Amino acid sequence: MGIASRRSKVVATAGDTASERQYLFIAALVTLIWLASVGVGFRHSLAALTILGYAAAIVGLWRPRLGILGIGMLATLDPAVRVYFLTGGLLRWNSLSYWLLIVALLSIPGLSRLRDTQTMLLVAFGLALLAGLAITPDLHDGADQIILFLSIFGFTAYFAVVAIDPRSWYWLGVICGIVGAGAGIAFYREPALLSTINPNAWSHVPVTGLFAICLGYPAARERRLGQPLLAALGFVNAVWVFLSSSRGNFLLAALCGIYLILATRGIGRRGTILGVSAMLGLWTLASFGDLQEHMYDRLRESVDPRISVRSRTSGRSELLVGGLHMFATHPLGVGTGGFGASWALPGGGREVAPAYHTTLEVMSHAAWIKVLAENGIVGFPLFVLYVLSIGVSGWRSGDPDRRRIGVLTTVLLVAAFTSTEFQSRGLWFLAAGATAFLRREQLWKAALAAQSRPRRRSVATRLTPTGD
Repeated sequence: MGIASRRSKVVATAGDTASERQYLFIAALVTLIWLASVGVGFRHSLAALTILGYAAAIVGLWRPRLGILGIGMLATLDPAVRVYFLTGGLLRWNSLSYWLLIVALLSIPGLSRLRDTQTMLLVAFGLALLAGLAITPDLHDGADQIILFLSIFGFTAYFAVVAIDPRSWYWLGVICGIVGAGAGIAFYREPALLSTINPNAWSHVPVTGLFAICLGYPAARERRLGQPLLAALGFVNAVWVFLSSSRGNFLLAALCGIYLILATRGIGRRGTILGVSAMLGLWTLASFGDLQEHMYDRLRESVDPRISVRSRTSGRSELLVGGLHMFATHPLGVGTGGFGASWALPGGGREVAPAYHTTLEVMSHAAWIKVLAENGIVGFPLFVLYVLSIGVSGWRSGDPDRRRIGVLTTVLLVAAFTSTEFQSRGLWFLAAGATAFLRREQLWKAALAAQSRPRRRSVATRLTPTGD
């Protein structure tokens, strides 16, 4: 049986075994859990959805199309989960990373067959991070960073086995879009929660929902109301990002919104989407006056020439200067995870950052400067090439959908890494999803090859397109 016929068989099997009713049931269940927050509160609904996400992710080892929905839910909720639910010990920060690492290890038979540019650059960058542990002054933070980085291979394992199934992409967007939209409704119903979480961290919840919507948008084209539904969910999530007052993540949301408009076929559909977004904007102004006014003030500050650059960037301009100084002093880097611990040492960034002159340790708040300072002339070029390669691969594919997804992902990662480090699993979720979208045939063939190994198979080899 040839590759093409086997591929058709897989897609047909997907339609038989993963019916629309199953997906609708999951969507309805997620919606009901968020509606229940009216009575039980945001935290309890968050806990219920987290349990549901982990259950789906675990069952997904045997039923891949359920697994991608579960891991998408977990990636979307992770910023809130780390604050409100899994708050004890190491589990507070790394529970999802641990699970993704386990999945990546189990999936080595399939992942080891990948030879695309993005995977090779990721492996090389990972080796550079690992080498940086030999010189880091903060081994704990360095190890944590590597575990977080390795999560992208776990995400890739989930995407690989459903990469050629349009239904999985579409429903990933729907489910994660509902998760993000519902999270915003439940969260903003409880004003007391606003002071319990960093706005920049919270806003990654709806932003990740937007990422999933963008990844699923091309698959929605053949559905009568597919694109309008995803676009509506996308703009609801964008509203929550706007109200968070996170300027960096609002830029990401705006870029996603532009993509949704450009990727929509037909003037009528585009008009509908623009109309829905305008209505949501007016509703925001009417319902959340104080929050939207605060965001407007922050946006005005960003472009006000009367305000110093340090104030306009909340001090991050000095972190940039300090990071560049650390790189100039240590061209090979200070070691993976060593930015904060090296800040106050001789040659550290504190010497050239007046706002942080009395601070012993700081976060870089930007992955670009973090990698440059920590991994120097070896790691930084690999990191840059990886981010750019996604857009280049998409552009060279010649396919309009792949071109848009590839370029969008590179633009989003470039923008995101100027204001955040690696702590958002949503960014690795986006990167893995975009790579799977661009290389879906290669990923499917690798998973099929893993399935065809001798009959003594591990759980990993059951992570295949026919796993349902």
